[in-house]
Amino acid sequence: MITDYHAKYYAHELTKRCASDSVEKLAGAVASAQVDLNPHQIDAALFAFKSPLSKGALLADEVGLGKTIEAGLVLSQKWAERKHRILIITPANLRKQWYQELSEKFFLPCRILESKSYNAAIKQGQFRPFEIPEIVICSYQFAKNKAAARIKVGQNAKYDRHVFANYGITVRGVMHDTLLQSYVLESHQRHDMDALATRFLGASGLLQYIDVAGKGASSIPFDQVDIARAAAYSAEDADVTLQLHGALAPRVEGDAKLRRIYGDIEIPVA
Repeated sequence: MITDYHAKYYAHELTKRCASDSVEKLAGAVASAQVDLNPHQIDAALFAFKSPLSKGALLADEVGLGKTIEAGLVLSQKWAERKHRILIITPANLRKQWYQELSEKFFLPCRILESKSYNAAIKQGQFRPFEIPEIVICSYQFAKNKAAARIKVGQNAKYDRHVFANYGITVRGVMHDTLLQSYVLESHQRHDMDALATRFLGASGLLQYIDVAGKGASSIPFDQVDIARAAAYSAEDADVTLQLHGALAPRVEGDAKLRRIYGDIEIPVA
């Protein structure tokens, strides 16, 4: 029987904040895990949390030193923090090993996603099989195929693709660009987002890059912008782009000549 005292104690232990390099940070997450931990594994997991500015950590060392366990520690902590959108991409021959390690040793809910299970989920009406309350495990090839299959819409997407390419990332599946849709419709007009939002959506006063990052000598890199401010700017860009696509696409598709120019000439070279 759990008394009010015990309930309060458990609540305290589950919600208290610990230093990023403190062993206590992992204690609650792996209290019931069936693993024999080595000091280097704990050190590696804590290292992954050490910098609040870090985008992640790559755990790479020699074979047999327990990288899967180290990753399990990190994933357990993330799961305990209710960060449940986790995707593991691994070689196809290691999918079952990851599944067994995480489910049997850390008791984390996992699912291996492959063509059969993916199609079954679609047939059952679950149209976003990757977005489930479980850790998703899939192969490199499967992830690559599904990433390419997801249709993407951009505003001047060519620029964004170049930025990603500078970091070795190839963006696949870009099917529509609102800048190009506007261009084939009204080549003599401006095609920046502000102009398009005013012309086709009746919207004005959109957040500008200089509004969040400043300009001139006082400007700062975007990764130093306050997160809430950066989120508002980025979310507005994405929302307006999708709205523009909804307004422009039917007009392009409704004209056979424009549809050919857009689909056969502009998009392929974008």
